[in-house]
Amino acid sequence: MKTRKQEIKEIREKHQGNIAVLQHYIDGTLPVVKTRIKHLVDWNEYVVEVFIDGILNEEKSYHTDDKQDAKDTQKVMELEVIEYPERYRNEVSK
Repeated sequence: MKTRKQEIKEIREKHQGNIAVLQHYIDGTLPVVKTRIKHLVDWNEYVVEVFIDGILNEEKSYHTDDKQDAKDTQKVMELEVIEYPERYRNEVSK
């Protein structure tokens, strides 16, 4: 498990020191969104799973049979949370 200091450092590096993003994170106004691609072999399906503040959000997860589509969608989701953080809030964190 990462410490808060490690998470802040990671966010600073990932967003090239963007102060607005970092401030949103520190203030708690930017949800912590992590994604991962899971391959369901039995269904020949790729799922971009979305975790908001550590909780899997099935409604935001994306299903496709195309691996590249899953990768592209994952990138868009990770960028979208910065521009539209309100779309990536769990009901419990509102």
